[in-house]
Amino acid sequence: MELIHSKNGRITLKDFERQSSVLLGERINLLVPFYSSSNNSSNKNDSEVIVELRREISTCRATIDELQTKIVTCEKSQRLANEVELEYEDLLKFLYEQLRQYKINETNQLKQIRANDQLIQKLFNYLSIYVNKPNDEHILAQLKFEYEQQQKSFQNSNDISIISTNKYRQQF
Repeated sequence: MELIHSKNGRITLKDFERQSSVLLGERINLLVPFYSSSNNSSNKNDSEVIVELRREISTCRATIDELQTKIVTCEKSQRLANEVELEYEDLLKFLYEQLRQYKINETNQLKQIRANDQLIQKLFNYLSIYVNKPNDEHILAQLKFEYEQQQKSFQNSNDISIISTNKYRQQF
């Protein structure tokens, strides 16, 4: 069987369907998959099909636009989340560095206080050796008493500070 061709060497869809139907022994209609059913396609006129296709295309475009908007929103949210995470990490590093520096300063201050305390104790001992008048003994005793009260007050506040610092460290 010879295929029928048009004058430009191409076969039309209608001729191809007709010749294929003869060769295969059954009716071939290549346009059926493009419509919901052959009955609907034959019942609807072309303008109704075009209107329906345009409506579906418009719906698809709207859906695509919505998805693109959601993608942009997700990308922005992800970038923001990454920035927040980096800022949080930087803040934690800063806070840990501040805490470390605080502990170093606290240790240095305690060393200085102990050194000052030892010096004051030596001064009290030195003064007690060289006290000559009863009035001097009274003044020395009063100074020593005030110093001991100050030390107790400092020790109590230092104990509270150490307890608070330990509780703070346990949280991290």
